[in-house]
Amino acid sequence: MGPLVHDNRLFFGGAKTLKSYDKEGRLIWSVLTNKKTTGLSIKDSVIYNVRRGEGLFANDIYSGKELWNLKPNYQMLTASGPTIKDSLLIIGNFDYKEGEGNHLTCISINDKSVKWQLKNNGYFNNSAVIQDNYVIINSDSAYVKGYTYKVDLQSGNVLWRTETNPVLFYQSKIMAENVFVPSYDDGIYCLNMEDGEVMWKLTDEYYPDSELLLYDDILYFGTTSREFVGVNSLGKIIFTSKFEYGIGNPFVYNQEVYVNDGKGRLFKINIK
Repeated sequence: MGPLVHDNRLFFGGAKTLKSYDKEGRLIWSVLTNKKTTGLSIKDSVIYNVRRGEGLFANDIYSGKELWNLKPNYQMLTASGPTIKDSLLIIGNFDYKEGEGNHLTCISINDKSVKWQLKNNGYFNNSAVIQDNYVIINSDSAYVKGYTYKVDLQSGNVLWRTETNPVLFYQSKIMAENVFVPSYDDGIYCLNMEDGEVMWKLTDEYYPDSELLLYDDILYFGTTSREFVGVNSLGKIIFTSKFEYGIGNPFVYNQEVYVNDGKGRLFKINIK
């Protein structure tokens, strides 16, 4: 998994270790986990890390010392990365036993307890997106069907569910009253945040093959046809740029959008 940057430090979760480096690349600490880390998130001075089949672990960001852990009652499937809002942490696929287990779990990090759990009938979840007091989560089963949910953060109540057949590799993005969902069917679905209604969708020509980046009211992403695309909030294609060697994940630096290609070259995007 990719690094997490916090307070001039880099944090990496590997196949068997959790590591911290300074900005010069010097190792600060290393913790043996013996399990693959599938997600990282930092809150205050704690790095929360999900370990495949093991559970949720909390480590001190300065020393790497384990502070506490929370393990599932039954078994943990390949879990999504943790998402934190205030004192609440959302994680998918945390606790599962057929007919009994739960696939979406809200954990209070203050008292290390489960606040609520949401059964999801065998579906897998990707990392949640939290805005205000709501959770947006994508769930999918065997790449053939799936849904986007809006869930109340405090209670776990489902407010709406829309069939989107989402791509779980990439998170949805929220802009104003719209939710942008990467989809196997139509590239991008745009849902109304209030009621989950489909506002518009692209064709499968724009099937996403990178993380979505939302910046300055434009949605950026790479496609499987090696095009880098910009879309506005109304679903209009602002630009397309053809790449020969594949497309990396776009990012913002000094208020400019950058993306790399498969040959390691870096490009700055000029939408003018």
